[in-house]
Amino acid sequence: MDEARRLITLRYRNARGEPDPKTQVPPFTCEFLVAARLNGAGPKYDATAIFDGAPHRATIAVEGRGAIRIRYEGEPGGCVNTAGPELAGGLDAPGVLLEFEGEGRKDTKALRAVRAARAPFHSTPDGPVTRAHVVAGDTVRVIAERPGWVQAVYEAWSGRETSGWLSERDLFPLP
Repeated sequence: MDEARRLITLRYRNARGEPDPKTQVPPFTCEFLVAARLNGAGPKYDATAIFDGAPHRATIAVEGRGAIRIRYEGEPGGCVNTAGPELAGGLDAPGVLLEFEGEGRKDTKALRAVRAARAPFHSTPDGPVTRAHVVAGDTVRVIAERPGWVQAVYEAWSGRETSGWLSERDLFPLP
């Protein structure tokens, strides 16, 4: 959580099945980003859930230390296959309880979702493009910011990390 901006960003990630030997990606995956600006006294806040390449209205409710409940419009593709029917969406649904430990990685300023079909990593802001890229719907950890750019880290399903600079225009905006 970014206390100064009163911003919380969380990633839900779940998978089922044996990973493909070549790609290391399981056959059923579910991943989405939740971002909320903590305005007001809480414990319920308007939020944005980003899945299937688009933002969706959502709410989060703080349910004790280290747990939130999320409700969102729509249904993230593949999520019912990985975690069951409790991930069926709807703002009036019981919602999904997400539990987490600690404050997360200290070097992470926020999480962001990729909007562009293909977003290349750059070695420096405005610098040359590297061979690495992320695609629409991927979630990246932001570790530094410059005007128009973020230094980001992407973690693949295999656990391998890729980092570099991404253009702000290739990412969904924060709420």
